[in-house]
Amino acid sequence: MTKAPIQIKDKVLGGGTPLITMPFVGKTLEALKEECQTALEHQPDLVEWRADYFEGIGEPAKALEGLNTLNDSLGGIPILFTLRSASEGGAQALEETTRQAVIEAVVQTGLVSLVDIEAASPQSLIEPIRDLTRNHGVALILSNHDFKATPEPEDMLNRLLKAQALGADIVKLAVMPQSREDVLNLMLASVRYNDLPDATHAVTISMSGDGLITRLAAAFSHSVITFCAGKGVSAPGQVPADEMRGPMGLLARHLK
Repeated sequence: MTKAPIQIKDKVLGGGTPLITMPFVGKTLEALKEECQTALEHQPDLVEWRADYFEGIGEPAKALEGLNTLNDSLGGIPILFTLRSASEGGAQALEETTRQAVIEAVVQTGLVSLVDIEAASPQSLIEPIRDLTRNHGVALILSNHDFKATPEPEDMLNRLLKAQALGADIVKLAVMPQSREDVLNLMLASVRYNDLPDATHAVTISMSGDGLITRLAAAFSHSVITFCAGKGVSAPGQVPADEMRGPMGLLARHLK
């Protein structure tokens, strides 16, 4: 099927070549500035600010200070904002009302292009953020993570469908393989989802070393974003952007 691509500044999500995204995990403004320098050197398509690593992120004013630092230092590289919940790998535990206030403040600045929240979040969090992102032209990712195992293919497919039903512009699933068969099952679920007539854009990742193939071959399984390593990593299996571009570009050029 053909989905309408999503324009993100000068980048096109869903245009055939997955967007390489560099995570930022700095705890301080100085650390964020250093990560910006790394991004300028390696030019990822997007940066993901994993704001749950940032000290004081529970205060909207502190979040906006960090965001302004990124916006001033990134030379126009689009920003994906993620304030990950502790239940799905976040570095800090915050009350849902606090998370919502921070996310809403960030979206309203117009400085971020995408926002990622968990599909398992309560409706009281998802619905207002979904409405706000639509009003501000921000793409909403609804994500699901399993850092211990890989569910069965049918279960993974259902998780993607659930996220879509909740109003995601982009659905995301990241799982931990226990075998190479698990890696193949993740790719199978991703392909099956993409083949559905009303599927939206998807990001699918098998973590760790065995799962590296899903990052390099993201285009094969119709995954529109893949994550690289920056000065730090936000999940097992991320490798530097420069090492990813060659294999990814070769594969994307030859796929039909």
